[in-house]
Amino acid sequence: MKINLKELAAVIGGRIAQGNPSLSLQGVTTDSRKIEQGRIFFALIGEKYDGHKFVLQAAKQGARAAVVREGFQSALPKSFGVVEVPDTLFALGELARYHRAKLGIKVVAITGSVGKTTTKEMITLTLRKRFLVHQAEGNFNNLIGVPLTIFAIPEDAQVVVLELASNRPGEIARLAEISQPDLGVITRIAPAHLEGFIDLDGVEREKRALVSGLGRGGVFIFNLADPRLCRIAMGFAGRKIGFGLRAPEFRGAEMTVRANRIRVFNKNNFLVQEFQVKISGSKSGTALVELHRLGEHLAEDALAAVAVGKELGIITKKILGALEEFRPTPGRGFFAPNSDGFWMLDESYNANPVSFQQSLKAFAEYRRWVPGKGILILGEMKELGEAAPRAHYDLGKFLLKIPFDQLY
Repeated sequence: MKINLKELAAVIGGRIAQGNPSLSLQGVTTDSRKIEQGRIFFALIGEKYDGHKFVLQAAKQGARAAVVREGFQSALPKSFGVVEVPDTLFALGELARYHRAKLGIKVVAITGSVGKTTTKEMITLTLRKRFLVHQAEGNFNNLIGVPLTIFAIPEDAQVVVLELASNRPGEIARLAEISQPDLGVITRIAPAHLEGFIDLDGVEREKRALVSGLGRGGVFIFNLADPRLCRIAMGFAGRKIGFGLRAPEFRGAEMTVRANRIRVFNKNNFLVQEFQVKISGSKSGTALVELHRLGEHLAEDALAAVAVGKELGIITKKILGALEEFRPTPGRGFFAPNSDGFWMLDESYNANPVSFQQSLKAFAEYRRWVPGKGILILGEMKELGEAAPRAHYDLGKFLLKIPFDQLY
């Protein structure tokens, strides 16, 4: 991204406090340790660090300008550009919004209480069968990560796949405003981050902000098995595509992608879950999907990937090939043997009541096929606020349904 100091100030609503308005700038960073020549350094204020303390260091490292809060003062080189704004984080989003608007690409944005990252990975694998795709790295899914992902989009990219996360009201609305998605995917609404959202209604209000960001010209892709998402879809004026495992019909959807039964078997020493997908509506047909990992939640995420792939014109055979290639990442359903002869199912990244139950169901399924003891090592669920005691009590009751030998 190339921009001059005057244009930068205009885009983010700032004031040039220092520097030549025609100063040429290229690229953005928020980390003074990772500076490339000509970059704009955004001095963000976080819980542990204040980026304003590192503006001088950024200048010495090769940054050409900085965006700082109003009233900031420091002994900086005279040639160094400085733009003052009331809120540097908001300004970062404004520049990303401007950059995204200039890009002639499709944007797929994914949110939901469970399965965001896995769905993002599956969608990315699928779309790469036809397009040059840029995706959010790791957990670049917040008010800093999403703008940095947008700035990093290469010139030849045709599609970008973003993950939008939130733990307090208003974040999804802002992320949707910044990313301006063409396709919005919501995986499921579940009790997560209740410290910020209070209850399930609060979670719904936050997630549905993605739909408001789509507008009439967008495509809403939603889980048919979630009644709240179905209700949101009923009031959406744009195009609607539903997906779901054992999901009901939905009137008004242009296309639905559904599956009913899952079969698990051993194929060449790999555990595979297989399910028949029925595509109805504008693009109809059936397909047999194979995933090389177990868990109904993974099947549900795969259906979302099928929906996005079909919407963007990818032939079914290539979608199936992409899903066969999928392997969960560490912390998010990764299943593999270690050097000591143990098999480990790693779901350690994060948890809420629904995702915890999904993980335990997957553990129970693996136990049917993998010999030896079943050992559970569980951690607490955080950010549930006043709902935490009840949520953990209910999880304890759910554990009575799970076959295990030891519990830590």
